[in-house]
Amino acid sequence: MNRFLRFHFILVTCFAILISVAAPVKAQILNEPAGLELDAVVAAINFGITTDQVIGGVTFRAATANSTVDGVKNSAAGTVSVNQYKQTLPKIGSTDDDNALEQILGTSIFGQSGEKSIKLTIDIPNGFYRAQLIIYDGWQSVTGNKRDVNHYVEGILAAGHYHDFARQNGTPDAGSIASYAFKVVDGQINLSVEGLVPNAHLSGVIISKLPSLNAADLKPGDKRVERSWPPAIRPTSKPAAPKVAQARR
Repeated sequence: MNRFLRFHFILVTCFAILISVAAPVKAQILNEPAGLELDAVVAAINFGITTDQVIGGVTFRAATANSTVDGVKNSAAGTVSVNQYKQTLPKIGSTDDDNALEQILGTSIFGQSGEKSIKLTIDIPNGFYRAQLIIYDGWQSVTGNKRDVNHYVEGILAAGHYHDFARQNGTPDAGSIASYAFKVVDGQINLSVEGLVPNAHLSGVIISKLPSLNAADLKPGDKRVERSWPPAIRPTSKPAAPKVAQARR
């Protein structure tokens, strides 16, 4: 291999594994059903010891820890029911959709860090997708409202030190939503929530199909997460930083 080809090979390899510094994740308070994006939904899951709930004509299927519902497989340490361990139930409103959102926020699955993180896998055709993580911290007596987590999308750190209570604007009567847009190239969506302080909880998830990752197809608040290497050379250790872009308002 001559000097030019060697240099070209090294340059291409470096770009293949390069990851740019993440843009800050903008908080999205979830205090009304309209805060959920319900177009082109592939799956909607309501985690916890709970029942199916309907918002805007979309059914959120009830799922306990370590179950597979509507193709969404989760791995978690356990399941939480309404008002369990003094978790509060948020007060959103009085409509049927409001009540459904309260129930979704008020239950969850939970995990810790590392291999005990909450993990979601969905076998799905390759293409472009949005994943909305529905999050709620009503555990003041347990967390001191200081729960701190990491979000991973397709093995990429999409949000580091996501503070649940701060993201819901410091009130027990709202949750938050973290919305990520990404491309699937290996026939499977992989999402995880890692608990840093003291653990991780996830109330629900919505998976939707997208036409592309172009700005015109994204909604305000979507974070575009792009893989910076082919699946064949994906590192086995946790990436140091993702490539994340905030959709313009």
